Amino acid sequence: QFNGYRQQDCQEFLAILLDSLHEDIRHTRNEEGYSNHDDMNSIITDIFQGQLKSEVTCCRCGHVSTKNDPFMYLSVPLPHANERQIEIIWSPVTRPSQNRKLTKFLLVVPKLSNVAQIKSSLCDMIGNGIIPDHVTLAHVKNSTVDLTL
Repeated sequence: QFNGYRQQDCQEFLAILLDSLHEDIRHTRNEEGYSNHDDMNSIITDIFQGQLKSEVTCCRCGHVSTKNDPFMYLSVPLPHANERQIEIIWSPVTRPSQNRKLTKFLLVVPKLSNVAQIKSSLCDMIGNGIIPDHVTLAHVKNSTVDLTL
């Protein structure tokens, strides 16, 4: 029933778990002789259940229609991170006779950054008056330059 490991499966699992707990508590209370009104509630409904009130107003006549919808849980979307981390290994261009010193940087940039913004952030982090137009970024995969930007 929960194949695929998608996010909705967690939500479905929680709904089934809460419903099962609620039913078990009601069944136990029924055996202990609680009244019918008490049988409808459990600690699960007290904690997790509620009503969502929605109002719609007619633009023409101003009539307000109110509706209460019961819920066991509310689905609330989680915001996506607005930033991403990019690992950059910096190697300044030097003459062949000089040793190249590699430096690792972890840039935190807006998620929708373009290459120019990433270069600018890198230059700000490195300092030394480096100009973004003089920086070439390369994507290295399996010890080979895969893409230059």
